[in-house]
Amino acid sequence: MQAGAPDIQLVLTRLSGNPDLYVSLTAPAPTTAAACVPPTCWKSTDAEGDVVMIPHTDPKLIECIQGAAEGANALPCTLHMAVVGVEASRFSLLPTAIKVRPGPPHLSLTLALALA
Repeated sequence: MQAGAPDIQLVLTRLSGNPDLYVSLTAPAPTTAAACVPPTCWKSTDAEGDVVMIPHTDPKLIECIQGAAEGANALPCTLHMAVVGVEASRFSLLPTAIKVRPGPPHLSLTLALALA
């Protein structure tokens, strides 16, 4: 893995209801447990709040990032996110990319959300 590859952390904070967080490297709409199949999908279904952490050492994340860097994929490495509420829900979502490299920790953030 190249130096500076990020750990990815997604924090979903429940404001009301019971939202669940699904994240996938392959499924464009990972909205159910059946559509969210490891090792290319992660989910968190905690009733109080959800956190998905994808470490920079995850083999599928490494494969995606390296493939995008080498031009093997037509598209850049993309994480698809879905928030599903089992009831009407309000929430906030904070995605964070934490660069991992020697020396003091550094934090960078790139946010792209699409709400339907």
